[in-house]
Amino acid sequence: MHHSFYGWYLKCQSDTQTLAVIPAIHNTGNKRTCSIQVITDNDAWTVMFPADVFHRTKRNIFIGENRFGEKGIHLAMHTPQVTVSGRLDFGMLFPLKYDIMGLFTLVPFMECRHGVWSMRHPVKGNVCING
Repeated sequence: MHHSFYGWYLKCQSDTQTLAVIPAIHNTGNKRTCSIQVITDNDAWTVMFPADVFHRTKRNIFIGENRFGEKGIHLAMHTPQVTVSGRLDFGMLFPLKYDIMGLFTLVPFMECRHGVWSMRHPVKGNVCING
């Protein structure tokens, strides 16, 4: 049975708060689903979605009304467990001058690969989680 996972890890933090959001698409055998995981300093939630609401362009992921990309994050999730809404706009990105994978970039058939768009850039906006 073939299993695969494709996800982005977007972490934003200030001096007092941290928010990480992981939009992902999952393939398990012939079943395909997608999810958004929201992680704060105090809690974490995973919201599952049907695969047909997932769409990807080169530098953007869309899951239903939720958008993730180099210009920012827009969140709109409403479940019995968690309500998340808000928008974070990213300023100019500062890409790394090297590949984060280092020498592992040269290893064929790596199970996991990582890329980093920016380690330090301005973020403006608000996200509200469960009020």
